Amino acid sequence: MQASGYDWNIAVFKNRKISMIDEDTQNTNCSQGSASDKRFTEPAKGISPYATGSGGVTFERKVAVEYLAHLLVGDGASELGNGRHVVSVSFQQAPDHPVDDLVIHAARSDESEPSLMLSLEVRRSPNLVSSDESARALIRKFVSTLMNQPTDGMEHHWGLVVSGSRSHASQLQTLAELAAVQMDASGFFSLVHTPNRFTVHVRNRLDHIQTLVGLALKDLGMSEPDTTLVQERTWQLLSRLVIRMPRLESPDETDWSAVVNRLISVARDS
Repeated sequence: MQASGYDWNIAVFKNRKISMIDEDTQNTNCSQGSASDKRFTEPAKGISPYATGSGGVTFERKVAVEYLAHLLVGDGASELGNGRHVVSVSFQQAPDHPVDDLVIHAARSDESEPSLMLSLEVRRSPNLVSSDESARALIRKFVSTLMNQPTDGMEHHWGLVVSGSRSHASQLQTLAELAAVQMDASGFFSLVHTPNRFTVHVRNRLDHIQTLVGLALKDLGMSEPDTTLVQERTWQLLSRLVIRMPRLESPDETDWSAVVNRLISVARDS
């Protein structure tokens, strides 16, 4: 890959800042196409709920830069799986994608078209309890994505990115990893609720997520979904859920430093 075609993305390195804002553009897609399409934007309309909080835009930008770095370098990430590398990064893609803070397309080296779409929501420290309205809105986005998956031949996964290690996100990650290796919802719920198998915090997190999924189904038009259906949708959601907890913010910026160092190398080689 010729790095010079991407220099518009790399503005300032000496102060460890990267500026990639085009205020006149909304709903942006960055890919390995023409340079005129490669713009990171902060849309004036349809802004992410995360960005309304103090410091939210900064964290969301840093997550975006992580994936743009993968695009620049031409490598992959563990959440993409199976030797895939990033081929495009899109921002704020609603209403086409309910989960829309970042939409990543990835492909293997022998594939001419992407085989995976990973849709990400970015939150610094979500409170994943059934009484929290922002958690209800977040899970509703995931359930809507689950219920409206396109039949385009790609794998479709969705994810939540939080800032550093967070207890609720860590518990959700445990549940997602368990759901991914269970054959059905009944086996998953039986496993999690096996006495003394998992901590009470993990079991309680599942109860909250199940309740939030039930509320999402109602919000999306189902009058009274029964327990079996709610558990089925909960397992399906978790089985394709990716949880990331990158260290991009003070006091631990380990992962951010690694991203900046990789981009410095790209800039020097361009």
